[in-house]
Amino acid sequence: MKAQIAKTAAAQTHHGYAMDILERLTVDGFAPVAYEGTLYVVDSTTGMWIKYSTDALARLVANTHDGKYACERKSDYIGIAQHIVSLATNESFFKDVPIGLACPGGFYQVKDNAIEVVPLTAHHRQRVMLNVTPRKMAIPTFTGFLHETFESGDPQDEVEQVRLLQEMDGTIMLGIAYRYQKAFLKYEPFGRAGKGVNTKITCALVPSEFVTAVSPFVWDREYYIASLAGARLNVVGELPDGDAIPAAAFKTVLGGDMLTGRHPTHRPISFTNEAGHLFCSNHLIYTKDHGEAFFARWRILYFPNSRLVSGLPQDAGLADRIIAQELPGIAHWALEGALRVIRNGGYSSSVVHDRLMAQWRRSTNSLEEFISECCLTGDNGYSLLRSAFYKNYTAWCEETGRKPFAKGRVKDLLEHNIGLGISWAKVEGYETFRGIQMRPDMDAFTVA
Repeated sequence: MKAQIAKTAAAQTHHGYAMDILERLTVDGFAPVAYEGTLYVVDSTTGMWIKYSTDALARLVANTHDGKYACERKSDYIGIAQHIVSLATNESFFKDVPIGLACPGGFYQVKDNAIEVVPLTAHHRQRVMLNVTPRKMAIPTFTGFLHETFESGDPQDEVEQVRLLQEMDGTIMLGIAYRYQKAFLKYEPFGRAGKGVNTKITCALVPSEFVTAVSPFVWDREYYIASLAGARLNVVGELPDGDAIPAAAFKTVLGGDMLTGRHPTHRPISFTNEAGHLFCSNHLIYTKDHGEAFFARWRILYFPNSRLVSGLPQDAGLADRIIAQELPGIAHWALEGALRVIRNGGYSSSVVHDRLMAQWRRSTNSLEEFISECCLTGDNGYSLLRSAFYKNYTAWCEETGRKPFAKGRVKDLLEHNIGLGISWAKVEGYETFRGIQMRPDMDAFTVA
């Protein structure tokens, strides 16, 4: 009898208790999997992989093995729970899962650049389920809201902005926005232009437990960055004005590099960002990083129709009505946007985005503002001596009260700004910038 008990009972060690709990949590042959410091267990009803927190694990350990040898104190329960996570860790399990949307109607899987609906199973390795099923239907209130929000003097601007918004919502909903390494900035300078309603609708396409609000201004702090682990959408309603964004941390998160964070009282965890990032602001963000690698990470949506400026009344319940009445149709609309991104290999272009990016770069960079105001670019026949260019630039900075970059820094900024199309060369022994020259009407800053 003692031999039989010893064979069937869990060994009275932390490892033995941990193995027993893992066996208890195995469902239909699918053992629990720990990923980025969190344990996931299959839900036999839905086929979803559900989070099982370390605290919940510790309670299960206590309820199952309390009073046994080496399982008598809170520290024992926590230690066993952490050992369970360690034993079940498989950092590749949720990588490269099938792209699609888990919902009550099944799994809307993207396959061969098309959508096919199949029964959802644990084999799909899905951790996020939307509570509505996409359906092709009329969405007149939402469509009308988008028209009022993005209407402009040039109809093409509205078309391009709505298309970019559709692609953003779709990739966020499917959990693939991070793959394109872009952050979205909703910008307008006055307020009450539709950003809040628009953002609330986007958030409705992601279950709330997978939405975080971690400002990019604190991404260089381990306690904050840990909150991004496992998130599908990170949305911040307003950004500080005047503070410089920690650009290195921003590029590390968006670039898919390994991150290390820590929740208070927990061990550090290593993970890569899998969230789409959406920020709202009434100003263009201040940055000390003027390189292409920083600015290329952004997509800007501009909201031109402020109700504060126009004097039109606010509709406080608009977002809630749209979500209640038209969310299945919006989810279908967003799916079409995500498919377009997948087929094209990236987000669609927008003239409004390009215009605002140029404005943003000039506002944070005296060099680009000088070039915009005083120079001609875009012709391979243009050329200007490096020494003359720098004298013109510093003279302009002195006149306008701007701070000039050092001469060596100017050369680096020009060579690494792909959009300007300026290159450096030695011509007859003289350092020369090609693709740029002073405008004829800028005599006040022109040096021979």
